[in-house]
Amino acid sequence: CPPCPGPVKLYKEIGCQPVFKNPGDCCPMKWNCDHMKSRSKDKCYAYGTEYNVNDNLKDEDKGCRQSCKCLKMDEEMPATWACVQIGRISAPLAAGCYRPRNATMCFPGPEVCPGESEEIAKCEVDGTTYEDGMSFESAAHPHKTCWCGPGWRGEFEMPFCKDWIEHKCGFELDAGEMIRERCAPVWHMGQHPISACNREWRCGKDDDKITRKADKGEAPADMKCMLGKTVMQQDDDINLMDGDDCIKCRCDIPPVPTCMRLPKAACSGNLDDDSSEEKK
Repeated sequence: CPPCPGPVKLYKEIGCQPVFKNPGDCCPMKWNCDHMKSRSKDKCYAYGTEYNVNDNLKDEDKGCRQSCKCLKMDEEMPATWACVQIGRISAPLAAGCYRPRNATMCFPGPEVCPGESEEIAKCEVDGTTYEDGMSFESAAHPHKTCWCGPGWRGEFEMPFCKDWIEHKCGFELDAGEMIRERCAPVWHMGQHPISACNREWRCGKDDDKITRKADKGEAPADMKCMLGKTVMQQDDDINLMDGDDCIKCRCDIPPVPTCMRLPKAACSGNLDDDSSEEKK
């Protein structure tokens, strides 16, 4: 099956369930995220677990965070995660030295300075030779990043390779308020929503305008997206000019629109569909 469209990584991580049009289909036509509607403002949520205020996140879910605690600042505000990131100390390498790393590590390890008689581990991949601690990618495994190290045998698996499709972004830990406000994650050019963690969010605005295909009728209620308070039918676009770029949000696989940061030209009209109309 080809990679499925839509903000798949977000859907999977927050516990939405795929809904298929026909049995055996590769990709869902939408995702069911109804469980989000019943979440309490007095609880925190992460990876399918509900936490009370002052609870700490389970160790196995911290990733590269030193700690995370569920806090509620006052009665009006919803509970939210407060996380401390693991600090990274980097200093220039001495000549002939390197820092080993593998897919289980957040950052490179301590400096290693081998003697003249010591051999450094090497990995040959797609005709290129890498040394211990160096990262590489392969066209045959587009959603993986690997690090060379002792014992490499050409198998793109842990502990040498990280599978970004399985990697946890921590949407609920870092952006719980964005999710509650029905904001959408924004990916940049070159990123794929099935494997990449987004770098920013797009929230709804009062003056958002929908670009709708002229021949589209009214979609069923369960085949629509929400961006803030704005309801989008499937295939609707909402464009936002932002400096030299634009953020294009399309309702392709409900209920969350897929948003991409693109060159400005991508938002100056509907480049992939000449028959469109704007709606407030």
